Amino acid sequence: MKQSSPSQALEFVRDALLSANESVRRGRRYGDAAQPIGRGASGDMTYKVDKDAEDAVLATAKRFFESPNIISEERGILKGGEDVWILLDPIDGSSNAKRDTGPFSTAVCVSTENRFGSVTAAGVIDHSSGRLIWGNSECVYENWGIASRSNEKSIWKALISFDSKFYMLREASITRIATLMAKTKYPRVFSTAALETAYVATGRIDAYVCLDGGLRTFDCMPSLFLLKKVGCEVSIPWKELDETRLDSSKRLSYVAACTQPLMKQILKILGSG
Repeated sequence: MKQSSPSQALEFVRDALLSANESVRRGRRYGDAAQPIGRGASGDMTYKVDKDAEDAVLATAKRFFESPNIISEERGILKGGEDVWILLDPIDGSSNAKRDTGPFSTAVCVSTENRFGSVTAAGVIDHSSGRLIWGNSECVYENWGIASRSNEKSIWKALISFDSKFYMLREASITRIATLMAKTKYPRVFSTAALETAYVATGRIDAYVCLDGGLRTFDCMPSLFLLKKVGCEVSIPWKELDETRLDSSKRLSYVAACTQPLMKQILKILGSG
């Protein structure tokens, strides 16, 4: 068994996401992105755009690693022989992707163990703009420049994005979300949790809120790694996240914010702090 070096993991993340973006662009040209393929391992419908992006990332993985362990929304868990774990959401925001409207993304991270605390590199790409958010323990980048979070402290001025799965929320949670939306001038719902969370790390979004609808590991762990590295606030303790397995079936809910004052205001309104 062998482990990937930090530089190798970061290069893989970059190349994998750029390759996925190219596959998505080809699908747009041919107009077959919305073609249904079947049910993926997670139980959701797989479309051609999902498969194309996944194939692109897995082909890139073969160039960088001999036999990695892969956890993907579409193919499930593919066991390998290396101390390399790849967590992948081929397309986050598939409904946007199949209609070619609104943002959607691909998210990936590389770890030396099957746990969040061992992730060494991660990234997300915005297929609507081609913008790449990627990084390792040393630095987080947006495209080819160093990323930095916003310093916004005012809930009224903050651009706050919300998880779109309102149908999964309890009535009390819907009321809490509506109250928070009324307290900010710039509420947003983009329907791609991986990208929305990652944008908190680069200052394009000031906060992201997901309550009891819940997210799967591949929806959010690559982005949460980026948030951790730039010093953002997350309502789940980092120690708890560090011990969470990449292949865990546990759904995660959290608030992410660029600053502690903004986090405190959000949690107070939500009745969590």
